Amino acid sequence: MRHPVWKYVLVTALVFAAALVMPLTTRQLALEYPPQSLRCVIDLKGEPVRGLTVGMNKIILREFADDHGLKLEFITPTSGTDYLDSLRKGSVDLLVMYRADSLHADDFISTIPFRDSTVWVLRNDRHAETRRLNAWIAVMNGNGGIRKMDRNYRRRVGTSLSSISPYDDIVKKNAAETGWDWRLLSALIYHESKFINESVSGRGAVGLMQIRNEQYSVDTLLDPAMNVAIGTKYLSYLSEMFAGHGADSLERLKFALAAYNCGEGNLLKCIRTAEELGVDPSRWDNIVSIIPEVPGFHGKQTIAYVREVLDTYEEYSEVYPR
Repeated sequence: MRHPVWKYVLVTALVFAAALVMPLTTRQLALEYPPQSLRCVIDLKGEPVRGLTVGMNKIILREFADDHGLKLEFITPTSGTDYLDSLRKGSVDLLVMYRADSLHADDFISTIPFRDSTVWVLRNDRHAETRRLNAWIAVMNGNGGIRKMDRNYRRRVGTSLSSISPYDDIVKKNAAETGWDWRLLSALIYHESKFINESVSGRGAVGLMQIRNEQYSVDTLLDPAMNVAIGTKYLSYLSEMFAGHGADSLERLKFALAAYNCGEGNLLKCIRTAEELGVDPSRWDNIVSIIPEVPGFHGKQTIAYVREVLDTYEEYSEVYPR
């Protein structure tokens, strides 16, 4: 018996609509990615071939390849080889590198940065593949898959490292001069710019620590050493400013981080509102509880910022020595 054409149209429409509302999983993404090989180079300047960042990227790439039915081939980097050129010529499909290494050329496109500031780079004509990579990374970030792989791998290798980003020397120097833990500064920088030195926000914040200061030119603020020096001094200023508000050292740190994100004026407004409501303003959680009552300040981004910087700081502290 022949079925009317409209029934096939209806079934197709229902299947498409169901696909739109179904939660996206890595396995569903895998169905869209054609089977092929993926030739990869992990070229991280200063990172040993068997280093933690290299190993972690290999684990994530293997997971991606398994999810997408890809044959994965790792090419061991050799000294003096320009792998961006290899990528451009097509002898390499994917290059893992630090995002802080500028990609000014129009020939390349990169994925969402990972927590260790690395990115996966492809040729600029591979937008579809990059979108699939980013979609997969977003899913894995959202369901905690990458964080779980990261923690399991760190426990398994049981080692301490000394490098968080390409800017460690600058961060350590400023941390030593101001008394901050360099791992905390690194965590703040990660959440400000993902270690992307060329970052400029829509509000005009510039560089690694996203500085807005009319006393300095943009070129000056894009100098990593100057940017981190200015940002660290500003963080120290905020720490001193709110030293009398926090109940203990951890609370004072939370106040300083909050002020760095939302501005000292907004934080002072929160403290005054807490006092007016009879809430103890010396604890950040109490401030969080009254933020909905603060006129003209939403604060959701600041609440998340303080939590995420401290979470990243804790993770860095587990692996990287002080």
